[in-house]
Parts: sequence; C-alpha cells; structure tokens
Amino acid sequence: MTRFNNLLSTFIIIFSLVSCQSQSTPEQAKEQLLKTDRAFSKRSAEVGNFQAFMEYAKDDAVLLKANSYPIIGKHAIKNYFAHGEDSSYVLTWEPKYAKVAASADLGYTFGIYRVKYIAGKNKGEVAHGTYTAIWERTPKNTWRFVLDTGNEGLGQ
Repeated sequence: MTRFNNLLSTFIIIFSLVSCQSQSTPEQAKEQLLKTDRAFSKRSAEVGNFQAFMEYAKDDAVLLKANSYPIIGKHAIKNYFAHGEDSSYVLTWEPKYAKVAASADLGYTFGIYRVKYIAGKNKGEVAHGTYTAIWERTPKNTWRFVLDTGNEGLGQ
C-alpha cells in the first residue's frame, strides 16, 4: 500500500506542476494575444487577408462589415470572401492595446489597419482605419478571433 501511496503522490505532484505551467496569468495571456494579433497581420501580408482570416477565425466567428448584416460562422466568412479578391492590395495592422479577462481565456485588441494598393486603379494609394477584434483562447492554448470589425477613413 505504501508503494501505491508513493506512486499516487508522485502522480499528483507531476499533474499539479503540469497544470500550473499550462495556466497563464492575464498579463502573460495579454502578451500572447498581442503576439497572435501581430502574427495574424503578418500572415495577411504573406498569403492575403482572405486566407489569413480563415486561419485565425474560430468556427463561430463573426465579421461586422459596413452596410452588411453580420457574417456569422467560418463557412459564411469563406462565402463572403469568395465574392471578392485580395490580390490588388495588402492589408496589415498593428494592435495598439489589448485586454484579457481575469480567466485569461477571452480578450480583445484594437489598433490601426493599413491597406496598401499594389495593383489596379488605386495602385500606390494607402488607406488607414481602425479595427477591433474579440478573441477566445482555444483548448490548444491558441487565440482565435470570435468577432472582427473595422472602420474606414482614418487620416494619414
């Protein structure tokens, strides 16, 4: 019985250590969220914003676009993007702020986005705006957005 108790005690200690390491403080989660938002922007520049949005969206994500009903779910987002093209511009952004819940599993970012036109009639032009995204941490400890929206027309 002593051998069993020692084994059980060892298991509990190891489990506790692993559990503590997988948990993060809100401040650590905030840094991870900012890093994720920046990586999302970098990915948008690399593969286009349509592909990047599909990679970083949760299955039930929502896009809020001007003059449009909410676009709900990854399938609807994919259909929305299928009607456009993203090869004539590069969309990037920089988060200016993030906040994460005390539970470290929900947060938001906001910042400034930049659209640089690389082809077509607007080639060479740059537009700016603001955005906000609400993020949820997945069981795999990655952040995926659950809501994304932006506003056009920020001056240079």
